Amino acid sequence: MDSQCNPVTGQCTCKPGVNGLHCDVCAEGHYALGDYGCLDCGCFVNGTNGTTCNDQTGQCKCLPHVTGQICDFCEVISSSILDY
Repeated sequence: MDSQCNPVTGQCTCKPGVNGLHCDVCAEGHYALGDYGCLDCGCFVNGTNGTTCNDQTGQCKCLPHVTGQICDFCEVISSSILDY
């Protein structure tokens, strides 16, 4: 939390990627609240249903058959001739 807060509203001046009256939560699309703010999720647009990620780990919410921290890899799907 920043020590610079509005005396009327109580809203503090937050670091990059941080929200909340007292700068205590990461903004949407950010994670890992720390001394320097929150990190950008960086989710791969084509592999996700949005830009949000887990606020602790940064794992993006991948579409089906997509994997990786930022959802930028296709899953390897194996099939067997016995499946036919």
